[in-house]
Amino acid sequence: MTDAGPDPRTDLALVQLVGAVAYGQLRAWSAAAASVPAAPDVATSEQLAELTGRSWDLWRAWRAHLDTLTDLPTAVVERQRGAFDDFFAGGGDDWEHACIVLAFSWPIAQDFTARLAPRLPSPTRELALELAAGDDGVADFALGQLAASVHDDADRDRVRSRVAELVGRALAGYQRAVLDTDALEVLLDDGGDEGTRRLAIDVMASHHRRLAALGLDDPA
Repeated sequence: MTDAGPDPRTDLALVQLVGAVAYGQLRAWSAAAASVPAAPDVATSEQLAELTGRSWDLWRAWRAHLDTLTDLPTAVVERQRGAFDDFFAGGGDDWEHACIVLAFSWPIAQDFTARLAPRLPSPTRELALELAAGDDGVADFALGQLAASVHDDADRDRVRSRVAELVGRALAGYQRAVLDTDALEVLLDDGGDEGTRRLAIDVMASHHRRLAALGLDDPA
């Protein structure tokens, strides 16, 4: 068990985090794959299908790493299903919704792991940095699809509303995770819930920069 340390609480928190990321990657891959038929044409479907491979590879890497940390990996992952399944179940099944999920939920996950990575032991840290690198092109592809579909204020208002709904579900899931376990507090190790609150604020600041780049930031 490569990341085992002297503090049982830290070991348990790490197992819970790795299980959450592993299942999150599995659901991200499945959501992207399920979006392929909703694409407007075959060329776009094929392009998305090509881009989903890295998420599958990341799931396999995180799942294999979990096996090195616990004798009960399946049970650990099973505990994560509720929050992630609830998140991916909402919002719709049309192409615009698929692009919103790919364009905004994937970068939020990458930002989260990037900020948490310095607090993690090796080799979990290296896996987190690889996920945070975000070089699979999925988010950029989806942003491009969204940008091409936004033509006027009505389009912007609709997409802005759907993004806000998605982010609301993401924040609800984050709050649920914080309440269900102290794993993040333990791994951040900087003053109880202050660390988890600051993490959420930092991640949302990056999200708003992406909204602004697409012209979807909320008007003042």
